[in-house]
Amino acid sequence: MDASSVLRDRRHVDAITASPSPGSLSPSFAELRGTVGPRRRIVNARAPRTDGCVKARQQRRRLTAPSRLSDATSGENTQHCRKRQHAHNAIFNERRARTMSPPKLLLFGAAGKTGRYVVKTALEDGKHVIAFVRDADRLLAALAEVGVDAALISSGLKIVAGDMTDLDAVRRVVRESGLSHANGDAIASVAGKPKSCAVFTTGEPMLLPAVRAIAETMRECGLKRFLLQTGAMCADARLRGDPAYYFLFFMSRVMSPTLGVKEMVMDNARVVPYVYREMDDLEWIVTRPGLLARSASKNTEKKALGPSKAEAFSVAFVDLGEWTAKAAFDASLVHTTPKLAYVARTR
Repeated sequence: MDASSVLRDRRHVDAITASPSPGSLSPSFAELRGTVGPRRRIVNARAPRTDGCVKARQQRRRLTAPSRLSDATSGENTQHCRKRQHAHNAIFNERRARTMSPPKLLLFGAAGKTGRYVVKTALEDGKHVIAFVRDADRLLAALAEVGVDAALISSGLKIVAGDMTDLDAVRRVVRESGLSHANGDAIASVAGKPKSCAVFTTGEPMLLPAVRAIAETMRECGLKRFLLQTGAMCADARLRGDPAYYFLFFMSRVMSPTLGVKEMVMDNARVVPYVYREMDDLEWIVTRPGLLARSASKNTEKKALGPSKAEAFSVAFVDLGEWTAKAAFDASLVHTTPKLAYVARTR
């Protein structure tokens, strides 16, 4: 390094450390401008926003996200955004209704005294029903007896012949029914063993193997909603501390033979614990109606069948079928065991 280079560097350091004189240009800046390369352009970080910029920014937000109410800053804008949100939701629901098919209900026990009314109500509500029955002619005769419109039967009902004791047929109908959880479809079972005056239960259980096959196939197909109809005498083993449990235990073991429902009650008692313990990953609903009667509807303008703290002594088949067809699609009943009685209608 020569003497001229050392002198130039020394002047540079002195220029940086020297204090600027008031009212004059900083010596450090002046020295740097002459000795340290070309002058660089200094760009401001951001110019202050004007009212016009703010309004334009808000307008862009409203155009890109018309359904967000948080972009509105005044009462008038809030009301305007709400109107646009309602219009947006209406268009979305209309497009969804065009692309989605009506909800489907796969029903086991459709030809029974309750099942026929479930089919009737579901068809009248615009749903498609897949009925799994042993005898198709018996189902058609039962639907004609309760006054189901023939046009609804031809357009919304599909009958699959089979027996619940045939587990392969049960699995097949669940797989091939075309049900979809995204479409809000559901499976319901209102089947049960026939009445019998036997004091001791005989034969193999019917519901437990069938419900197990249904649950396993539902998991394979990604289905969730399942409704199972049992009875008021079906004791819930989780409520052993409740005095009502021992009363139901006595009724199911001692009194059921006198009513001719011992086989039915005990079959329900076997399947209910399986639902509680093994099906919590599914959206199960277990209903427990009281004594069923073949009578006229007891629903009135003020009261209708619905969940209650205590079950009604007698429930009409027509009322139970109507409520079951709607309850299978009611998300508020998931993982509940409602007792049914005639309660005041909700407004």
